[in-house]
Amino acid sequence: MIMIDTIGLESPEIGFDSASKIESALKKYYGVDLKTGEVMYQFISGQLVGSYDSSVSVRVSYERLIPQYELKPEGRFYNELTGKTEFLPTKTIVKMVKCKCEPYLYVECSIHKLLLGHNVFGGTDNIKFCVEFVVKLLKQSFDVDLPVPSSWLIRRIDPAMVFNLGRFESVSEYLRGLKHCYFPRKKVIAYKFESIYVPGRVTTLKLYHKGPEFYKHDRKRLLKTMKPSKVDLLQRIANKLLRVELEIKAQRLRLDFEGELPTYEKITVAYLQKTLDKEVFKLLREKQEPDRIEVYRTTESVLNRINASQMSNRKKRSLFSFWVNLATLGEEVVKESISKTVFYRDRKALIALNISWHQSDIVINEQFSGVPEGFVPVTTDKRCMSYTNYKLRLAS
Repeated sequence: MIMIDTIGLESPEIGFDSASKIESALKKYYGVDLKTGEVMYQFISGQLVGSYDSSVSVRVSYERLIPQYELKPEGRFYNELTGKTEFLPTKTIVKMVKCKCEPYLYVECSIHKLLLGHNVFGGTDNIKFCVEFVVKLLKQSFDVDLPVPSSWLIRRIDPAMVFNLGRFESVSEYLRGLKHCYFPRKKVIAYKFESIYVPGRVTTLKLYHKGPEFYKHDRKRLLKTMKPSKVDLLQRIANKLLRVELEIKAQRLRLDFEGELPTYEKITVAYLQKTLDKEVFKLLREKQEPDRIEVYRTTESVLNRINASQMSNRKKRSLFSFWVNLATLGEEVVKESISKTVFYRDRKALIALNISWHQSDIVINEQFSGVPEGFVPVTTDKRCMSYTNYKLRLAS
């Protein structure tokens, strides 16, 4: 089950009177060219304090990003009227242009924290309810009339999943096993054994241990409004949880909804689930299907799975060797050491067999060894002491 964490909403035009009333409760920021004194940009923003001191970021803006389109050929089709093969044109966003407009609001908040004060568990996947709740809160806070919730555009939405792995150590161990993860055309950033962060232009994927994150960012804030016993309970629960979040940005939404930002009527829970699962698959190359739940990770189960396939013995040995290299070195290193054709062919074969190279039972001992690297007890080893040097040291 997914839940909605952060949501970013863009309102229709709200009129100068409403904008002025809202601005009086916020702050105005300028960007000035000191050489000419020209105001380069300005925006008005601030925060509302919600339940449990969860803030809502509000901005009044007078400029919008307007997509510029161009018709481009997408695919071939046979035109029976002309008897020729033609291209089917499609509307494609070429660039985004900033244009001045009537004032409107952009609001962003963690709806999960706004409702419960925390995002350890619970939450909702009801997008309509989220939008209506935020618009109602803005109306009450600023005492202004605002456009109906169904007309607000969603510029950002973050679906999330939470998994209870039972113990603090289990979550740390799982994240440690992802240190060799690879994501196509994106940099994977691992922080200790606490989080995996994959930033991107259209989406950002995060896998992290909720326990340490809750302790750093939420515990102190919640102690101001909650009983310590309840905060301690949330901490104990968070210590067992792995959280997976996907930030779906405006550009991704425009690509998926015909070049326009969608309203809550167009975004479905199925869309959020599909998009989240797709990004997680790109990172892990693992999947679960109704008719094939088991994922093979251990040396013995992987070997048995490969041997049970209809491959030649030579191919089986090659594929098992490829799996061992992936499990120990990671995709990025292996990809550079063999041809791309072989790499993608063998990786595809492992995925088809539902074999994972993450969380395997192959362990590389990373502990410090007291034995000097490269030491061999032979006369040519540089550490071998000569009799003459030994006598000199005794004499001194």
